[in-house]
Amino acid sequence: MNDRIRQWHKFRFFATRFQNSLIILMCVFSLQGCSGLSSLVSGDIDTKRINISAVPGANNDTPVAMDIVAVADDNLVQMFVGMDVKGWFSQKEKFVANRPNSINIRTFEVVPGQSIGDQEYSWSDRRKYKAVFIFAKMLSPGLHKMRIDSYVNPAIIIGKNSINVTEIEK
Repeated sequence: MNDRIRQWHKFRFFATRFQNSLIILMCVFSLQGCSGLSSLVSGDIDTKRINISAVPGANNDTPVAMDIVAVADDNLVQMFVGMDVKGWFSQKEKFVANRPNSINIRTFEVVPGQSIGDQEYSWSDRRKYKAVFIFAKMLSPGLHKMRIDSYVNPAIIIGKNSINVTEIEK
């Protein structure tokens, strides 16, 4: 009988410690503003849905070659941050061949006046990728590259000589 009582007290002691540990963890998360928990829920990229549109007469009334590039490797992200549009389009096949599991490319030819809706990233995509870039091959000089992974529902607008991004409220 004494062994059963001792086991019961031992169980209660560990159960109470476990319960206290859970309470402490909950307090830590609440003090952090749930930042540790939010990354578990929201992932590395915020982008859920991308819309693309070109104004009439965009790019001197010429179609625009555009790539949406999602990158899963931190080293590639740093490489892409420093890369210009010309470098991307000249080296694209090399990246695909050398790192097929670290990169996802969605390629479009956007005609002036055209809209392309809802290019979606799933929950698992948002966990996998570290960054999302837009590369647009336009006739006018300029950067024509953007990093958009901080936008939830970005609208990419191709103008006469540039590209812009705005957030769509959904």
